[in-house]
Amino acid sequence: MSEANREAVIARVRAMMEMAERGQEAKGNKHLSQQEQDATFTEGMRAAEMAGELMRRYRLTQSDLELQQEPVADIWVERNMRVKWTPADVCIGAIDRYCGVKCWRSPRWEDGRWVYKLRILGLKPDAEMAKYLYELIMNVIHVEQEIWAKANLISGRQYALFNRREVYSFQQAMAGRIKERLSAMAGALDAIAKTASGTALVVVKAPIVKQALTELQAREGGWKFRTVSMGGGGRGSLDARAAGRAAGDKVNLSRPVGGGDHKRLGR
Repeated sequence: MSEANREAVIARVRAMMEMAERGQEAKGNKHLSQQEQDATFTEGMRAAEMAGELMRRYRLTQSDLELQQEPVADIWVERNMRVKWTPADVCIGAIDRYCGVKCWRSPRWEDGRWVYKLRILGLKPDAEMAKYLYELIMNVIHVEQEIWAKANLISGRQYALFNRREVYSFQQAMAGRIKERLSAMAGALDAIAKTASGTALVVVKAPIVKQALTELQAREGGWKFRTVSMGGGGRGSLDARAAGRAAGDKVNLSRPVGGGDHKRLGR
């Protein structure tokens, strides 16, 4: 595929993904009726599915060498908790494996203080897909938690601790279920996703991302990753955890990337 054709494909995918993001943003928009939210969201998911299928066909035409020559992207993503952990962070490892990237929480000095953003390193289309998934998970957990809380929490200051624990349990259970689903999807894709040369995509991409990460760490002073506990917000009820897992089952993870081989979306 020529460079001109490649750019044309990416441009089409970008337009479709922008429509998908508008659909995602419609969920929970108080200025839209429920019918308008559902219609816009459905339209966005259809656009994302088309984008994924287009990228699938394109990736099957690429050789190992063409894949290795793609640019590596270093993307910073805003999180809805600037310092603390957010439930979507539970899914970072699964997003890494599913998209073939490296994601981590990284500090950045902004507005006179350190804030934590999600940093994604990988081939540009993969990194964009990881960004899309993280933002989708982050936003949908927030929306589902709000809906569930209105129906299940108890009003009154004396119930504040109980309510916090219930919300935390719902969020963690929902994120945990999404993580399980993404991990299973990644495992299924590893076995079938190949380049035009017949090499597994994970085999081609992993060394590229590892080398890019090594070079990035060297440029930025040789920092290393460290394991940090997400802490706990107390244990809520079994009902809250069950509701969170059920909400995690409803999140549409497969349609934005279509079916079949590993899809990578660029914008």
